[in-house]
Amino acid sequence: MNDNICVTTSAFVAEDADVARQSAVDSRLGYFQSHVFRFHDTFPRPEGVPAWPTLIPDYDLATIDAMTDIGAIICGNPDQALEQCQRWAASGADQIIFGLSCAAKEDSLETLRLLGEYVIPKIDTDPVHRTDHMRDSAVVAS
Repeated sequence: MNDNICVTTSAFVAEDADVARQSAVDSRLGYFQSHVFRFHDTFPRPEGVPAWPTLIPDYDLATIDAMTDIGAIICGNPDQALEQCQRWAASGADQIIFGLSCAAKEDSLETLRLLGEYVIPKIDTDPVHRTDHMRDSAVVAS
């Protein structure tokens, strides 16, 4: 049985939440998401997402804030990012994958640093990997 739930989302984290929000705007997530639906045609295209070659419009700060509020992206300072990740954990998610390819390289590196220093240690507190626990508790049929 695979009872693992994984969430994949974009992350924009900076010491200053407004810097993270602007990084999200500058990343052109709409362009990226347009390509997701273009190249992964097995994904159902949600209502409101235009068919290729029309692109999803670029997002403004209000859209980024709305996406953050509903958990569609992780965005803000480290404390805000931690709170957002904890919401995913509380919903039952076992893993979260952070997409960083849309932001500027410097912004992505800062996001990685801040997630690694401030967020991940507070969420992933068990030094033993989950699958190791599962293997150790498995009953081997003889």
